[in-house]
Amino acid sequence: MTTALSRRDFLKATGLVAVTLTASTPALRLLRPAQQEKNLQGGQEQYVPNICMMCPAACQILVRVKDGKVEKIEGNPKGPTNLGKICARGQAGVFRVYNPDRLKKPLVRDSPATRGSFQGLREASWDEALEAVASHLKKLISEGRVKEVFMLGGWPACLYLEPYMKAFANTIGTPNAIGTPGATCFFPKAFGWSTAIGVGAHSQILVDYENVKYLVVIRRNFFGSLSVVHGVRAGQKLGNYKLVVVDPRFSETAAKADLWIPIKPGTDLAFLLALINVVVSEGLYDSDFLRKFTNAPMLVAEDGSPLTAGIEGGKVKYLVWDLAQSKAVKHEEAILPALEGEFVVGGKKAKPVFQLLKEKVAQYTPEWAEGITGVPASLIRQVGIEFGKTRPAAVDTGWHDPKYKNSVMTWRAAAVLNALVGGLIKDGVLITGVGSIATPPPDVSEESVMRIWGTRQGVAMASKGFTYQGFLDAIEKGDPYKVSTLFLFSVNLALTAPDSSRWREALKKLDKVIAIDIYPIDAVLYADIVLPETTYLERDDPLYAMAYAPVLGFQTRVAAVQPLFDTRHLVDIIVGILKKLGAEYYEKYWLNLAKALGAKDPAALAPKLREAYEKEGVKGIRRVQAQARNLDVARLESEGLIVVKDSTALRSEMIQRAQAGQLLTPTGRVEVFSFALNAIKARMGYQPYWDPVVAWAEPEVFNKADGKQTFYLVYGRVPTMTHTSTADEPFLSVLTSDFKRMAWINRKVAESLGIKKGDRIRLVNVDTGKAVEAVAFPTDLVREDTVWVSSDFGHASEALRFTKFGVPYHVLTSIKADPVAGGVMSQEVVVRVEKV
Repeated sequence: MTTALSRRDFLKATGLVAVTLTASTPALRLLRPAQQEKNLQGGQEQYVPNICMMCPAACQILVRVKDGKVEKIEGNPKGPTNLGKICARGQAGVFRVYNPDRLKKPLVRDSPATRGSFQGLREASWDEALEAVASHLKKLISEGRVKEVFMLGGWPACLYLEPYMKAFANTIGTPNAIGTPGATCFFPKAFGWSTAIGVGAHSQILVDYENVKYLVVIRRNFFGSLSVVHGVRAGQKLGNYKLVVVDPRFSETAAKADLWIPIKPGTDLAFLLALINVVVSEGLYDSDFLRKFTNAPMLVAEDGSPLTAGIEGGKVKYLVWDLAQSKAVKHEEAILPALEGEFVVGGKKAKPVFQLLKEKVAQYTPEWAEGITGVPASLIRQVGIEFGKTRPAAVDTGWHDPKYKNSVMTWRAAAVLNALVGGLIKDGVLITGVGSIATPPPDVSEESVMRIWGTRQGVAMASKGFTYQGFLDAIEKGDPYKVSTLFLFSVNLALTAPDSSRWREALKKLDKVIAIDIYPIDAVLYADIVLPETTYLERDDPLYAMAYAPVLGFQTRVAAVQPLFDTRHLVDIIVGILKKLGAEYYEKYWLNLAKALGAKDPAALAPKLREAYEKEGVKGIRRVQAQARNLDVARLESEGLIVVKDSTALRSEMIQRAQAGQLLTPTGRVEVFSFALNAIKARMGYQPYWDPVVAWAEPEVFNKADGKQTFYLVYGRVPTMTHTSTADEPFLSVLTSDFKRMAWINRKVAESLGIKKGDRIRLVNVDTGKAVEAVAFPTDLVREDTVWVSSDFGHASEALRFTKFGVPYHVLTSIKADPVAGGVMSQEVVVRVEKV
C-alpha cells in the first residue's frame, strides 16, 4: 500500500540540509581562459546570440565576450523558449570552450588492438585524418560494401544537424543512418501522443503552464532534470495550480508538489485508466469538446471497424449519428453528434467511440488500480474527481520515456484523459510552433538494419527505423548482414547504449570506427579516427525552427569566439570527407541536403546551398535558409532569433485547424479512437499494447520485485547534469552533491539488509546476472520495492580528469524493443542488492 505525502506533511516531517560548495579547486583553476590568436570582437565587450547546447532544451542565450574570450553566458531576454532564464549547466557552458580535456586535434589509431584506450591514438593533420576516412569509404564503395557503413547520432546531432548526417549517408549510399534518441529517449512517448493528436515529440507539445489549474505529472521531473523550458514556465506559476506528482521517488518536482504519490514502477498506465474511469463515470467530461474537436462521436461497428465515408483532402471521413437528424452523416455535417448509445447503420449495429470507451474503462476502477499501483483507491478517486472538476486540467506531456513495454499506451492514455476534459489544443496541452509545421517521419529504407531487425522483433513501427539496437547482431553475427564501419556523431555507445558492456566488445570487432566529438568520452576510446568538433560557442550554425516554445519562430547560433583549437564544424567535416571522395560525391551531397532540409524544389535549392557554402561556409547555408523563409538575415544574426507567430496567434491557428479537422492524425481530429493503432491491430492482430482506444498493458517487470531482496531499478536525472555529456564539466561536478551520484534505497529496507549510508553495494540484474557497484544512500524518499540511481555517471575514460563516481546504469539493461515503437525498455530491470 502506498502512502501519499502532501507538501505540508513533508515539510513538517523533515528538515532542510544546507550544502556549501567551494569553487576554488585545482580543477576549476585549470579552466582559466587561454589567450587566443584571433580576436573576433576587436577588444570590445559584446553580447553575441547563440543557442545553449549544454542540454537538448535549446535555450536562447547571449554570450558576453571581451578581448576574444567568453566571460559569461546569460539568457536571451527576447527568447520565448526559456524566457530569458538559464540553469547551472547553461552558465557552465563557458567551460565547454576552455576545458583542457577537449579534443584539440584530429587523432588516428595505428593499431586496432589498442581500441578501448586513449593511449593508442596519435595526433594527425586534418588532411591525413580526412584522407584516411575517404580512403576507407572508397574501398567499401568500390567493393560494393557501402551498406556496411552505419552512422549513429546522439542528441546534439539529432536536435540540430541530423539532416546533414543523413544527407551524408544518402550521398555515399548507405541505408543505415539514425539518431539514437528515437529508441533511447522520445519515440515511444511521442508515438503515444501522436496516436491522439498527430504529434508528440517534446519539441512539438507543451503544457499550458500559464493557465493550467490542475496538473498531474507522471514519469517526469521538470524541476530537476534537463528541461529548463518547462521548469521555468511551471515554476513561474507555481501556486496557481494544484500539482500532483506520481513518482516512485521523491524528486525535485515532487518536493514542490501539493501531492506526491509514490507509485509502483511501470504502473502509471493503470493509474491513468482509473482516472479516466472516474472522469467518465462521474460525468465530468467536456462533451462539447469531444463533439467538436475529437472523433469520439465516430461510429464503430460490432466487429471493431469504424464506419467511414472515404478520404477527402488526405483525411479519413467517418460517420457519426446525428441526434438532430436521426441518421448517420459525416461528422462535419452533423448538428448534434451522439456520444452514447447504439445505432443501426446500413444493417450494422454501431456505437460511438465514446460509448466504447465508457464500456471499456468501466473495469478500470480505482479499486482495480489500487491492486496494481499500490495507490489507495480513495486517493485515485479524489484525484480523478478534482481533475475532472477543474478547468483547465492536464496530464503533463512528458519528455523521456523509452522505459517500459507499455510506454506507448501510457502516453496514449494521458492524451485520452486530456481530451476528456478539453485539455488538448485549446487548453491544458498546446501544440508548439515546431508541432504546427511538423510532418510525419518518413519510413526508412527496407534495406536498413534497423528496419529489418525491428520487423523481426515484431515491432509495429519498425518501418521508422529507430531500433538501432539491431546493429549489435549485425556486428556480432552478420545478421541481417555484416556492418563493418561506424560513424559516431556525438554519441556515447560505450556508456549510454542498452547493455553497454556488450557494445564495448562489439566496437572492438568493427573494421573502422570514426568518432566526431568534442571530448574523449568512453566511446571515443574505441575509435580509429577522431575528428574534433568545435563547441557551440565557437561556431556559426544553420537555421533551426524554434523548439519547445508556444510560438512559431526560427533561431541560429552566431560564433562568439574563434575556435580555440584545431577543430571544425560538423558540416565542414562532412564536406571535407566528400571532397576527398571526389567531385561527384561533393555535388551529389548538396542535392541530398536540399531534400533532407525539406525543400519543395531540391534541384533548385541545391546549387544555392553549395555556392553560398563555398563563399561563406555554414553562414552561407544559414543565409539561404533564412532568405527562403523571407527572414531578415541581419536581424537574425544580431538577435539570434525571429518570431513569426506569437503564442496568441499560434494558439488561435491551432484551434481553428483542430476544429476544421486539419491535425496530423488520419482523421485530422483528436483521435479517441486511433486509426494508426487500429491499422497495427489489423496487420498484427490484437494486443493491448496497441488497443485503438485504451487498455491495460503490463510492463515486463510487473510484480517481479519483492521489496526485500529484489527491487525495481529506476533512474532519473539530476539538475546539474545532462545524460552523460556534462560529467566532465568541473564546475558542474563540484555543484553535484555526492548523494545524487549514489543508489537510493529505502531506509527500512537498507536496515534489514545491514546497509548504511556510504556502504558499497552491488546491484545485480536478476535476469542477466550482470552487476555494477554503487554507493548506498538510505532514504525515506523512495518506495520500499525500488532502487533509484542517476544515469548521468559511470565514465571510465582515462582522458577525462573531472569525472567522479557514479553508477554505469546501462550495464544492467538488456537488448530489448517495446512492441509498438521499438524503445529500449530501459527500466524493465529488477535487481538484487548485495552488500560488498
